[in-house]
Amino acid sequence: MRGRRRTDSDGHTRLPILSDFAAVETFVAIMETRSISKAAQRLNTVPSAVSQRLTNLETLSETKLFNRTTRIVAPTEAARALYRHCKKIIGCIDAAEQELWGDAALLSGDLRIAAPVYFGMDTIAPILPDFARLYPDLLVSLHLSARESDLIAEGLDLAIRFQKSVDPGNGERLLMRNDRVFCASPDYLVRNGTPETPDDLKDHDCISNLPSAPSVTWTYRSDGETRAVQIVPVLQSDNALVLIEAARQGLGIALMGQRAIAKWLENGEIVTVLDGFAPEANCLIAKTPDSRYMPHRAKVFVDFLMERTGIAQDDS
Repeated sequence: MRGRRRTDSDGHTRLPILSDFAAVETFVAIMETRSISKAAQRLNTVPSAVSQRLTNLETLSETKLFNRTTRIVAPTEAARALYRHCKKIIGCIDAAEQELWGDAALLSGDLRIAAPVYFGMDTIAPILPDFARLYPDLLVSLHLSARESDLIAEGLDLAIRFQKSVDPGNGERLLMRNDRVFCASPDYLVRNGTPETPDDLKDHDCISNLPSAPSVTWTYRSDGETRAVQIVPVLQSDNALVLIEAARQGLGIALMGQRAIAKWLENGEIVTVLDGFAPEANCLIAKTPDSRYMPHRAKVFVDFLMERTGIAQDDS
């Protein structure tokens, strides 16, 4: 049986799947969970209903969307292409609700967030239970990874990440400027001496982020100019906690976000060096799949995050 395509007043052919919002939600749920039963849980229905909707979707779209076995629901290339458009449709509905109802817009459904591992554990995890209690109809999924996530391909609603700059025109919201410092343990400095200029770092053991082997370029500001020094690390990691622990135990000098090491600076286990040569700050940003707007539920979470953690935007 072939699906009947609809034609509008101008004679344009319309795909029925895209004129049925429930069908769009069902398709997106299956794409993001890769499971009929999990999609049913998300949609508050039974698996047999979702399975029937999927069959109807494939009939309406005249396209095979998923290869199904008893265990696997695997999307076809057609489904991957359609998914990007369906996410935009859901985003547009969210935006319309936000404009109509403002803060009264109902927060329900899913909020899928990606964040760096250490920031997620240290900053987001402590406030997440309160956020979940505040919005019980919203299912929050927090995905922690060192890599940069593909929001659309991975079905994410929001990514929080550190990067060199912020691009508001690309849908990025600045959360804070992340001031960074050169730092080490007092024990390391007693054993190896304190560098007086960034060029001295070439003769010190250094600890750095991945990926950057075999050599690393650290940039800093001096006399109003951006300069660089190349160092050879003795240890690298994509997890900030690993770098902090290595610095705390005296392995070498690290380049770290000042906020990330605040408690160790306070208790004296780590101290800053080269204070007259400020490393270039980077930005903590929030990004959504559609660059034109931030969905209401994502905006509510970002506002909650900023309010509860004290991070504050600084446009200077």
